Amino acid sequence: MKKLLKLLIIIALIGIILFCLYKFVFNKNTKNQANKYSDLKRYLSDIYGVTFLIPEFDDINEADEQWLWENVNQYLWNHDDEYHEQNSQEYGYTYDEVSKIVKILYGDDLKKQFPKGAISMRYNSYRDLYAPTAYSVSNYYSYRLDNISQNGNIFTISLYDYTILSTNSSGETTYMIYNNYEYLLNSYEGTPIMTISSLKDKQFENLLEQKDKLSHKILTIEFDEQTNLYHIKSCKYKETKPEDILSTLYHDMKMTFEIDSIDYEQDAIYTQDEILVENFDELSKIYTENSIDTYKNEMDLFVFKDDGQVYITAGDITVGEYLIKTEFKNIEESKDKISATAVRTFRKSWDYSDELYNKTYEIENPFVIVKKDDKWYVEQFSYNNYNIPEE
Repeated sequence: MKKLLKLLIIIALIGIILFCLYKFVFNKNTKNQANKYSDLKRYLSDIYGVTFLIPEFDDINEADEQWLWENVNQYLWNHDDEYHEQNSQEYGYTYDEVSKIVKILYGDDLKKQFPKGAISMRYNSYRDLYAPTAYSVSNYYSYRLDNISQNGNIFTISLYDYTILSTNSSGETTYMIYNNYEYLLNSYEGTPIMTISSLKDKQFENLLEQKDKLSHKILTIEFDEQTNLYHIKSCKYKETKPEDILSTLYHDMKMTFEIDSIDYEQDAIYTQDEILVENFDELSKIYTENSIDTYKNEMDLFVFKDDGQVYITAGDITVGEYLIKTEFKNIEESKDKISATAVRTFRKSWDYSDELYNKTYEIENPFVIVKKDDKWYVEQFSYNNYNIPEE
């Protein structure tokens, strides 16, 4: 009996030792895994642009450059604990130091060089030094992680993103959460998913319960064991709806009519009747041969010369000042074509003190986009609002 009792005690002790060993190893692995994901999440916060939406790409060299280079600013502010001294200087970075940040973010796969001069960062031409730009935006992109899976050194991240607009009235801040495409198309005039007074609001914390109203993206990120750094490899847009694609192209179309999108020597407007447009090819690249004539006809400020040069004349385009909201109806989709009716709501006056400011009217026009070589182009559209109804 005593032998049996001793045996049971020994077995119990062995069991306790094994359990403690298991808990030690399990907790250590869990902690290591959490730390690994913590670093990955921090990297994600470095390359997920708040001012330029992360683009869709399979090759980092084909990614939108505004997003690529803006992430340098974001990285420096996110790591202010490490770069505080240089961030505090008016211009604290050499070009080589900026290039090292680019290498940290994207690794050797990125073959492009950071653009020199005052393009993506603040720049002092006399000292040839750079500084990160400051953030003071009222609207920005944000995201929620849905899932992280790992296969060796490759991490696949599923996330849902959205647009946040913050407003302040009488000292109280209000946050409006928008679908990215709704805000892209209609700005604050669009319909928000929710309106809250705090980003700690329970409704906002449960935002993933409304995945159908958010944008879904799959990111592939690789961990480099030699450098202990993460580098993004691709970003895929998932469950993209026809109206999302329409909204993107419609926004791009509207931007080709905005004065701020036109590259020309602005000071020359005081001495010349016509100034050369430096970026017409860039402006017109979203149009097909069928729609480029519409753009030329409706862009009233442009003068087209026989030699192919395009000039801008003095004036302004006021369509955007009257436009409140754009919606799509009668959407029809095929493999390489999406057609819809664009319903635009305009104010009769852009002056909020005018009694006509709150009086509106609608214009309906066909809007058609087509896909060629895996890219979408505007095939048919109308922009101007010539036929304003009489009072």
